[in-house]
Amino acid sequence: DLNRLKEAVKNLAETSATFESARDHHLENGNESRNPKAINTALIALEKAFLHPEGLQGRPWNRSLYTADDPFSGYAAWMLPGLRYELETQSGHVQTWEHIYLKAVENLTGQIQTLTEMLE
Repeated sequence: DLNRLKEAVKNLAETSATFESARDHHLENGNESRNPKAINTALIALEKAFLHPEGLQGRPWNRSLYTADDPFSGYAAWMLPGLRYELETQSGHVQTWEHIYLKAVENLTGQIQTLTEMLE
């Protein structure tokens, strides 16, 4: 049951749509950003929301929660590799990894909300 994560992703999608609308409005009206450097820095930082400091299962060097190589073949790409690993191996840690992804999604949502406020 990944309902909490599903709800967080739905909230992320809504927050992202709000950001896109604010961004488009900002650009269409020729608004000059009060601090374009801060906005650019915040945009670049979005990717870091999906990094897990301890790394993936058995691969501490790979910290991306978004995508990683298949740990069994090393070739195919896996989306959401931490969760997929748990589902593939049935190791019993799905809820632990759901929590890790939930925190990452909530962090990303908060960062996007901050970016939206910077454009208003």
